[in-house]
Amino acid sequence: MRNSTHDCDHNNEPLCLSGIIVEPWETDYAALVPRFTGGLSAISSTLIIYVILRSETRLSSIYHRIMFGMSLADICGSIAMALTSLPMPSYMPKEEIFGYKWTGARLGNTFTCDAQGFFVFFGMGCMFNYNAMLCVYYACAIAFAMRERNIKKYVEPLLHIIPILAGLAFSVPPLFFEMYNPGISAYAWCGPVAYPDECVVYQGVECIRGNAKMRNLIQIVIAVVILYVFFLIFSSLALVIWKVIQTDRMIAKVTRLCRDRGNGNMLRVLENHRNTKAVVAQAMSYILAFLLGVVPPFLLSIGAVDTSGQSEESIKFADNFEKLTLVFLPLQGFFNFVIFVSFKIYNYRRVRPDVGIGRV
Repeated sequence: MRNSTHDCDHNNEPLCLSGIIVEPWETDYAALVPRFTGGLSAISSTLIIYVILRSETRLSSIYHRIMFGMSLADICGSIAMALTSLPMPSYMPKEEIFGYKWTGARLGNTFTCDAQGFFVFFGMGCMFNYNAMLCVYYACAIAFAMRERNIKKYVEPLLHIIPILAGLAFSVPPLFFEMYNPGISAYAWCGPVAYPDECVVYQGVECIRGNAKMRNLIQIVIAVVILYVFFLIFSSLALVIWKVIQTDRMIAKVTRLCRDRGNGNMLRVLENHRNTKAVVAQAMSYILAFLLGVVPPFLLSIGAVDTSGQSEESIKFADNFEKLTLVFLPLQGFFNFVIFVSFKIYNYRRVRPDVGIGRV
């Protein structure tokens, strides 16, 4: 809860009560929105798994196996976030003294809070790294023109090991330091924060659970891992785009020189290149979905967004960023489902153009 240094704008209820700015996590918004978005995401990821297992290739393709792992991770994280306040301890020590008031029913204890925090951060850490691994796979297949069997033998094990290890690195250490707690920086669920939050900022306030040094270390680790994911995604995408540009130039040159533009080999090259461009569009769609989910909380965690409440504008801006996190972070599975199904439809209609989208 941020104390306002100015007159409160009572036209902005329920974010403004008696001269005190009320955080989004203290309103029904925090309790209800993640339940809808997280539930929708979990259902969407389940549908991706269903489509994969019902398809002809099933888990025989690397792309399907990556999406299968990504969807499992998203189900873990999305369900945990959709529970919002339910796993939180029914009572936290001295919560009245510190002025904490979490919205929604709280039916849990420290064990259920630890479990929720673990699954949120394991699921999200694992899923976001699978996004990076998907881009690495595209780079191997397109930019480096590796054969599928060579990718499977030499690269794919890392495409699954790295996300799982990253998810564990995110989620396990806080368990040993009692760092999974409800807090004003954990949004609507238990997260890696010290309790109370004031013990991180003010001297003389003792941490009841967790500690300030571990909280800061966890934030640094999360920021470093996210930057590493950014690097993998954008470097892989840059390699793929460069390969596509080179192929475009080559095809244009060959087309100018080729007398028989209806030559069968030339037609196959053009068709394969169109498919490659479709894959690039698919990769960019997954990256956009990733950015929608990770950028708002990342900017908040590194202090790029002013949350001090020094002005009316900074308060509103910070609140909007926190609300974006409550919407988009639990919604990754839904975005993945839309992209996954859209390109399944595209591939089917490429072979059967006479079949309408609805029929597909």
